[in-house]
Amino acid sequence: MVDDANAALKIDSKYLKAYHRRGKAYFELRKYEQAIKDFQYILEREPDNKDINQSLMDARYRLNNPGLEPEDRKAPSKPKAAPIQ
Repeated sequence: MVDDANAALKIDSKYLKAYHRRGKAYFELRKYEQAIKDFQYILEREPDNKDINQSLMDARYRLNNPGLEPEDRKAPSKPKAAPIQ
């Protein structure tokens, strides 16, 4: 997948979808620093992209917290209120 994205970027160096695919591939390969660079590149061009922002946050978290899944950092959910009878 990284090679495919690199090939696409040789054709069009501004193709954001290729940066996204490569960033996701780097993330899965646990190459978080490279993933972060690709996600940051996209966010510089699309600052309101919530999906990429989340991917960036997940990659930064994994880089700084090896061995923990991004789900592990979520706050515990509040208990549901008992139904009114």
